[in-house]
Amino acid sequence: MLETVTEPGGTGVKASVKGYRIAAKTGTTKKININGKYENKYISYIVGLAPVSNPKFSLMIMISEPQSKKYYGGDTAAPIFKQIMKNILKISNVKPDAL
Repeated sequence: MLETVTEPGGTGVKASVKGYRIAAKTGTTKKININGKYENKYISYIVGLAPVSNPKFSLMIMISEPQSKKYYGGDTAAPIFKQIMKNILKISNVKPDAL
């Protein structure tokens, strides 16, 4: 199920790495202040692993108070996840597993 998150139509499509099967979960939450009230500030995240066929790496990106109008995890954290995971897989010589 988590693999569909990075496929077309998923919330984490911006985390997909060409040639690799990636499983992930995105999320977004409003921050709560010390008085227990929600603020107009957010935390966005993505956590995932690769390659799905034989997991070698897991990675979590969490952004506190993203500074753009797009504050969802799929918009802010997923592209960072993609870049880091792509580099990790390349440096580690992990063979692609996508058909």
